[in-house]
Amino acid sequence: MHASSNNMTKNGISSIIIILLLSLPFHGNSQNNDPKQEKDILLGLKQQWSSPPSLSHWTPSSDHCTWPEITCTSGSVTGLVIINGTIMEAIPVSICDLSNLSRIDLQLNYIPGHFPTVLYNCSKLEYLDLSNNYFIGSLPDDINRLSPQLLELVGQQLHRPHPCSDRETAKSQGSSAGGKLIQWLISASYRRPLESGGAVSEL
Repeated sequence: MHASSNNMTKNGISSIIIILLLSLPFHGNSQNNDPKQEKDILLGLKQQWSSPPSLSHWTPSSDHCTWPEITCTSGSVTGLVIINGTIMEAIPVSICDLSNLSRIDLQLNYIPGHFPTVLYNCSKLEYLDLSNNYFIGSLPDDINRLSPQLLELVGQQLHRPHPCSDRETAKSQGSSAGGKLIQWLISASYRRPLESGGAVSEL
């Protein structure tokens, strides 16, 4: 009887431990970002982009989900749209710390350098538009590591990984691991002048 009582006690304790473990919040791959943390990330982006006038309303005292460039879903940032915002610096690695980000539209800015492979880390990205910026060089061979289903790169001086004519939509085979299909909308038909008033040059 004593042994049976001990077993019941042990089983009871084990059940309590399991219930307690199941009730604890899971942090391993949690995508529930803290709103304050997301605002800090956005304010950090603004600073790394040299605080362009177009983002002057991004202030610590305001609700980031009310900023016109930001879309929030259930209180978490899911969209970042800054069109013609005079951004002249590279895309920071920290942009993908917004772990629920599914849409990025940074067209008509002056973002320089090579294709931003830092965006590979934005695992929930579904749409990416980097058209009419100042990227140079070749598209990376591993561009299929991007998660978006639609990638727009109109008006770039970027060499394509596969030959296709200007103003043509190219569909890649996607990554062999996931078998996903990324649609590229790539055109090198024109490039905006860096300074206003300049002539538009044909490529």
